[in-house]
Amino acid sequence: MSYNDLILSVYDSILWLTFAQRMNPTNIVFFLYTKAHLLDLSGAAQVFYEANSFSSRKYRLHFVSINETITTEQGLQFANLTPMHKIHLNKNDMIVVVGIDFKSFVRGEMDVEVEKSKEWIKENYHNGVYLSSNMHRRFDPCQNGIAKRKKLHRTMEVPGLCQEKFSQSQIP
Repeated sequence: MSYNDLILSVYDSILWLTFAQRMNPTNIVFFLYTKAHLLDLSGAAQVFYEANSFSSRKYRLHFVSINETITTEQGLQFANLTPMHKIHLNKNDMIVVVGIDFKSFVRGEMDVEVEKSKEWIKENYHNGVYLSSNMHRRFDPCQNGIAKRKKLHRTMEVPGLCQEKFSQSQIP
């Protein structure tokens, strides 16, 4: 996926939010797992940051994880991240699940973090929060059955992986 494709995908996600007319800023939560990819975070965060300058709609950016500190796949460490349970999201806010190292994910190295986060993500999703993921199809929404809903926006996928492992998932 090129940088331009990533920006266009995130822009598409922004358009999904524009129909929700509210006075309050829309919360955009960047959910970071260990081994997150910097480009998946920086491109998406920059789009919403710039949207604050050019749009009447305002976005409040949050950087959230199950841990207060994570190390990205590229070795950069993020500290003082907001714990997921300390943020309250409203209907039409958005969780952007930042992509992670695919090999580590497939090997099961991310299973503990995914397991700890899935109920929080699922609860917010069922309360009207949008999900945007530039991870592959095996990401947690498949495992938890929430991909059946129409508010999952995926910007990257590894073809067939989710359907092979979770045949009941219906992914747009």
